[in-house]
Amino acid sequence: MQSRLTAVMTPHCVVRFWLRRHLAQPLRALTAGVILLLVSGTGLAATPPHADPAPTPSAPQPGAAHKSVLILSGSQYGLPVMDTLTAGAVSSLKDRGISVNRIYVEHLDLVRSGDPHWPQTLAGVLRDKLAKADIGLVMVQNQGALEFLAQDGYGIVPPDVPVLATLISNPAVAWRGPPPRC
Repeated sequence: MQSRLTAVMTPHCVVRFWLRRHLAQPLRALTAGVILLLVSGTGLAATPPHADPAPTPSAPQPGAAHKSVLILSGSQYGLPVMDTLTAGAVSSLKDRGISVNRIYVEHLDLVRSGDPHWPQTLAGVLRDKLAKADIGLVMVQNQGALEFLAQDGYGIVPPDVPVLATLISNPAVAWRGPPPRC
């Protein structure tokens, strides 16, 4: 039975199975740790209901409890690594008390579109969509998303919003304006 099953599995399925089995937990743990550090530093963290509130060294900013998180992926939905990273990030944010109504996940699908105007069009749509959202943290999940945010997507969120970049090969991108806090 083993050889019959192996003969049916394509190389893509084998890689996808291996990624899910061996990378899902470490990626979720890494994402959870980084999100915890950033979220607690930006005032997005909520105190768990069972924990005693501890005094904080500085008072949280007004309205910090209602900040939203924007997750940008330059690829399309359905890629195992990106989907696992996104699921881990959303799960970690929800575990920290952030409502799903305040988590925006955007798969930009920048690679498959051959239209050179697509990033500008997409940036306009996101500006309209996020105009009333009070974004407190942006997570970019790959190089394409970082470059989009730096150029066509510049101004989607205010420049003082921190950006967490993961799976980046070249963090030194050219920003259209002042770069955000990283």
